[in-house]
Amino acid sequence: MLIAGFLLFFVAITLRSASANRFVRARLTVSCGLFAIYVAAAAFVVFGRPPAGVIEEIQTANPLLLAFGLANAFVVLAINPWREDRIPERFPHIVQDAMVIGLFGLAAMLFLPEKVVATTFRRVVMADAPILERISAAVATRRAEQDRHRETKSAADIPPETTQTLLNRVRQSLRLSV
Repeated sequence: MLIAGFLLFFVAITLRSASANRFVRARLTVSCGLFAIYVAAAAFVVFGRPPAGVIEEIQTANPLLLAFGLANAFVVLAINPWREDRIPERFPHIVQDAMVIGLFGLAAMLFLPEKVVATTFRRVVMADAPILERISAAVATRRAEQDRHRETKSAADIPPETTQTLLNRVRQSLRLSV
């Protein structure tokens, strides 16, 4: 992965120096920075002696750095003119930013779907255990409101939900004591 990171870094620098467009150069500088951070983190994992927890965090975040750098470079190179110092009228900055965010989100969902969400959720729950009770209480309150609303609407028979609470479902999925 170090070689791929170095290659992407040098390709981005080369393309940056070949463009006359200031916006393209600025965005490729951002991509170069992301690729440099990717390479530094990968080198730290390979050549350094970080604790296992740090290695896991780097291995979770590093593909996201790579995905964001690639999405940023792809959008800026595909849409903007390289030889003219202007931005296309049909794709202003904000539209290009939305495209980058969309591509990055898509990459994160495709390549790290449960790892990012589960890791983040576990970190939040472990850092603030009472938050789970507060969320469960809010969900139970909302469920009661919906039940009252359904009763007043006299809708067709709706099959009842299981009696398992959100708190028990979350604890079961995180493999915590139930």
